[in-house]
Amino acid sequence: MAFAGQETWQPERYLTYTYLADMAVENNAFRHAVLFRARAIRAQPAQLGDLSTLQFMIRVLVRMLGGRSLAKKIWTPKTFWEFVEQDKDQVNYRTLR
Repeated sequence: MAFAGQETWQPERYLTYTYLADMAVENNAFRHAVLFRARAIRAQPAQLGDLSTLQFMIRVLVRMLGGRSLAKKIWTPKTFWEFVEQDKDQVNYRTLR
């Protein structure tokens, strides 16, 4: 059962869980990274086929194989608000209507 106004939280949930997934990758917590990304996709199912999901999976694989320095140069850690501002346009708000 959905509560009134619950669908308005979906973009925020997507951004929050995507940020947490990125931070988990930075900390080599791959299990948590995948779980957070799955929760983000659950909040925004349209993002499953998005390029950012493929980039995330490649990034996890690179980090698991020991590509720390390469991954560190390509993807630098960001604050939450920098992350939100960067990805604000990528969230598909129309899928909620």
